[in-house]
Amino acid sequence: MPNQDATTLDRCVTDPAFASTQWVFLLDKVASQDETELEQATEALENCAEVPDTAISELGRRLQANPKELGSQRIYWLCTLLGRLGERAGEFQDRLATLACDETIELHARERAAWSLGEVGPLKPPVREALQEKIPTAPARMQRLLTAALGMLALWMGVGLQIGCDVDPQAIQSTIQ
Repeated sequence: MPNQDATTLDRCVTDPAFASTQWVFLLDKVASQDETELEQATEALENCAEVPDTAISELGRRLQANPKELGSQRIYWLCTLLGRLGERAGEFQDRLATLACDETIELHARERAAWSLGEVGPLKPPVREALQEKIPTAPARMQRLLTAALGMLALWMGVGLQIGCDVDPQAIQSTIQ
């Protein structure tokens, strides 16, 4: 491992704010064949602060790459970083749903995509439909994650009703069904 990489990884592990600015570097290292690099990058990403909003479009762009080229570790962490951004990353829910439903991707990465869907905001109808279709044949944990992502829509609508926001009654009915 080159000295500069080791120094950067060490700092990322001990400084969560710095790690959030080094997410591109860390994504490369979670796919490393070097076990030490992989472990340090994983630890840094687990503990890093939220990436800046300026990273959202680049995170989404990277998520569009071929899953085989990305690899399951990068998919997992791209989904994690987007999920941590919440509704600000909602524009990527179509891609997250595609990844969650793609059985050629390792299960842990698909589960993280499903988790992320529950974090990024109310789901669009086509995304909801794709997830509902996938639930019956998914493994048990994936079923729970997909159901939770769908359940968040009902929660957001309920909060909207409680605080007096306009909520589409048709959307509520389709969520209940």
